[in-house]
Amino acid sequence: RVYVPNVFSPGGGGEQNDRLTVSFGPEVDQVLSAAIYDRWGGLVLQKKNIVASSETAIWDGSINGKVAQPGVFVLVMEIRMLNGKSVTIAQDVTVVR
Repeated sequence: RVYVPNVFSPGGGGEQNDRLTVSFGPEVDQVLSAAIYDRWGGLVLQKKNIVASSETAIWDGSINGKVAQPGVFVLVMEIRMLNGKSVTIAQDVTVVR
């Protein structure tokens, strides 16, 4: 079980929905890699070896130190399950203001 919200509103003020936070079920061991791409396929963010928990912050919504403009981005994650299998998940994420 992996829950990725499809909308969030980064602003840097620490409010709810300020970060793209993914929820993982107990059967998920680790996020091997997570990448955010813009609508043209440009790499915005890449992280590796993230501890998977019930609430794991993946992206603060910034690009090169500035808050991302509203739009649709793609999150691609490779996760490892407790049984050792790897799963790839891709989902659109919309940044709103």
